[in-house]
Amino acid sequence: MDAHFDTDESKENTEKFVEFMENTCPVRDNLVNTVPIKSQVTIIK
Repeated sequence: MDAHFDTDESKENTEKFVEFMENTCPVRDNLVNTVPIKSQVTIIK
């Protein structure tokens, strides 16, 4: 993944942020480690 930042932060702080995001972002986790989804239909009359 390429990330481009327009920031006044140092490269070190930006890299720490990216590492934090990679380790904690649930959206990224779902994209990288896809979870199979199975749908089930239940009809109640």
